[in-house]
Amino acid sequence: MGEEAPSLTLLIRSISKHLSTPYKTGVYISIPDLIAVARSLDLPVVVRDTREWMVEELFKTSVDYGKLGMLVDRFKELIEDKRSQIEELLKQYPLAKPLYIDLLENTRKTIEKLEELKRIYTKYYSQAYS
Repeated sequence: MGEEAPSLTLLIRSISKHLSTPYKTGVYISIPDLIAVARSLDLPVVVRDTREWMVEELFKTSVDYGKLGMLVDRFKELIEDKRSQIEELLKQYPLAKPLYIDLLENTRKTIEKLEELKRIYTKYYSQAYS
């Protein structure tokens, strides 16, 4: 008997909640960030409700458009860019490092979660949505 595919809906809901919680993500992803990410992939975006709702809708839409992998890559780029900004600040203010060490670690964990979502999507779902 084959391995059962994880629920894509639950995975998207989980990563959406994670990405909309700044401490868990390690950085703050703003509504303008979400709009820019969507536009960079020519995905429609609706600004309403909460950032969590917007992130979840963006992931659902990316699945419909066959662009989930690209969306994950854009989120990774965004997080890495924000992380590098923090690292640059810490070069100027090294005594602040203890305040930011958890956030930097959380950005790494967030990128791992995004990569895992992309792996699962590619393994179980990409053919179904192409």
